[in-house]
Parts: sequence; structure tokens; C-alpha cells
Amino acid sequence: MKKIAIAGVLVLLALPILPRLIPAGKTLDRFQAAFEEGGYAVERASVSTTPQLEAIGQLSMTVDGAHVEIYHFDDEGKIAKQMEFQKPGPGSAQVDAFGLSELAAAVGAAKPKNKPVTVARNGKFLLVVTSEDDALRARIKATFSSL
Repeated sequence: MKKIAIAGVLVLLALPILPRLIPAGKTLDRFQAAFEEGGYAVERASVSTTPQLEAIGQLSMTVDGAHVEIYHFDDEGKIAKQMEFQKPGPGSAQVDAFGLSELAAAVGAAKPKNKPVTVARNGKFLLVVTSEDDALRARIKATFSSL
């Protein structure tokens, strides 16, 4: 009985400390706050009422000029499928390697308007960053992955 009382007192003393030890849950707002706290210029942040890509939540924003989309999924299969869809295909890597898009543009074809994309996953969240700046995309990915 004495041991139970001591354990009960220790639990009551530890209650105020426990919330600080437990990490904050991941939410779309938490990701936005992380970018703001990281010194990024976050503009036009909005949570979509009708998320795309089979997600249950979607945050769109501009971070230092890069277009950032964060999707929240409730199913591991959906996030894996959408992550694969966002990656460039092997054909686009060959087109870039051989400079075929520039060759096609030289003979009158339209230049592709696709901007480079970086994709990352953090739990049930998917990040899609679109920007010409490789270093910025890498920094945004690192901040997203650190949560």
C-alpha cells in the first residue's frame, strides 16, 4: 500500500512535466509554423476545403518564392502511390540528359514549362515543392523532414 501511494505521488508530480517531454503532433498548421520559425517568408498560406490527390488535408503556400503543397493522408497506400506519381519518370531524365527539349525547341516545338519538383514524405504527410532554385528546394525539404 505504501508503494502505491509513493507511485501515485510521483505520477502527480510528473504530470506538469510530461507535456513538455511529449513531442508536438504533426499538423498542417505545425508545418506552416515550422517554416515561419525557420526564417522563411511564408505567403498566401491556405488550407484547401477540397484537398486533391486523395488527401484528407492540403496546405498550399509560397515559401521564399517556391510553390509548396503539403498533403495529409490517412492511408499509407495512397501516400505511396501519390509520391510515385510526383516523381519525374525515366523518360524525362533521358530528355534532360540529351538536351532533347532544347533540340525540339530549336526546330519549332514549344519548350516544356515544367519546373523542377522536389518530393518528400514525413509520416502521413507529403511535400511537393516546385521551384527553379535547387538549393531552396533542398532547404525546404530539410525543414519539412526535421519535424
